[in-house]
Amino acid sequence: MFMIQGGTLRETMDELGHVDVDVAVRCYQRVVPRHRRDVAERLALEYLPAGDPAGIKAQIAQKEEEIDQLRQTVAGLRRRLEELEDDGDGRSQSG
Repeated sequence: MFMIQGGTLRETMDELGHVDVDVAVRCYQRVVPRHRRDVAERLALEYLPAGDPAGIKAQIAQKEEEIDQLRQTVAGLRRRLEELEDDGDGRSQSG
């Protein structure tokens, strides 16, 4: 997760106390589909012609889908927070 969030292999190794690069590469260098897609998108934005309407429309559609997923995640987090706060209120009233 450290590397997915932008940490380097060396930073990850230091954070977790590893000294052997081979072990770290085998353990931490994994293909993460979302990260791979994000990298491909950034490269596409940088190198593909910005004047292609079809490409821009596809990027907009993909970003809207990501926004929808984020909204669902936020809604789930809000529900969980409400549950936790309701449980806390019940405990403080009965205690």
